[in-house]
Amino acid sequence: MAVMNWAYIAGFFDGEGSVGTCPATSGRHASVYIAQSGARGLLVLEEIREFISGWKIKSSVFCTGKATQHMRTMPSYRLGICGFTSTVAFLRIVFPYLRIKKAAAQDLIRYDKMFPSVQKSPLARAYRRERQIKCMVRGDAWHARYDGRVTGRPKGSLDKGPRQRRAQ
Repeated sequence: MAVMNWAYIAGFFDGEGSVGTCPATSGRHASVYIAQSGARGLLVLEEIREFISGWKIKSSVFCTGKATQHMRTMPSYRLGICGFTSTVAFLRIVFPYLRIKKAAAQDLIRYDKMFPSVQKSPLARAYRRERQIKCMVRGDAWHARYDGRVTGRPKGSLDKGPRQRRAQ
């Protein structure tokens, strides 16, 4: 049996795969699919899924059609890589080996570079950290002020459990 490598996966993707985006929805959505049919196709897709999961790329294999639907003689399967981060990571790795889908992969990689994720920007991280600090301060002040009112326990007794209070 041949060893799985990125050149083989890129060739497989170039021949049997597709790249998709959803510009109408809010946020950044992209996906890569590789389709195969029959038992051997399922084995190859599972082997590819195992290989790319070692590179921390999220993917799944699922059945897209049974043998009785649409006059098919064999069931069909898809390997799906969904999520913008996983899709771009996959395309960056297979990009040097692509021929047919090179332009589509390059477009998505360029889009990621030109319009980086808002959640991952340094400004967004600083904003989330600042809000987290404000909430921590507000939380401590709230607990200091309303310590006994919420639980019905005497003020300052929140750290004591029922057994410790009985022993006193």
